[in-house]
Amino acid sequence: MQDQPKSILSVMSMVAAKGDRVTIIAEGEDEKEASAVIGSLFECGFKE
Repeated sequence: MQDQPKSILSVMSMVAAKGDRVTIIAEGEDEKEASAVIGSLFECGFKE
C-alpha cells in the first residue's frame, strides 16, 4: 500500500498496525528535518 499524506492527520489515519514497517520518503527543502520528525513520531508511538 502506498499513501501520499500531506498532513500529520493523514499520517495518523493511515491503515498501519503496530509492528508494520513504514517507509518515509520526503522531498523538498526541509526533507531531512521532516523525515526525522515523522520518524520520531512513529518511534514513540505518536506519544500514546
